Amino acid sequence: MSRMKKLETIDDSELSPCPKCGAKPDVMVWYIKGSVNRKNYAVVCPKCGYRLKEPYKFNTPEKAMARWDKEAEC
Repeated sequence: MSRMKKLETIDDSELSPCPKCGAKPDVMVWYIKGSVNRKNYAVVCPKCGYRLKEPYKFNTPEKAMARWDKEAEC
């Protein structure tokens, strides 16, 4: 998780709370090593560090948030 940084503000107000601790998650963004201007997105809980295991990264924030919401419902 050390490579992940919150590089930009993304509207994540409608995300489901963390299924482990109930905190509000953040959408994290990081650049792909070796690829210019390519970013990965993931939803991570800042309190407990929970994130999706498989898949854990997405190429758009919308895909990351949709998958988080789908997994949080289960």
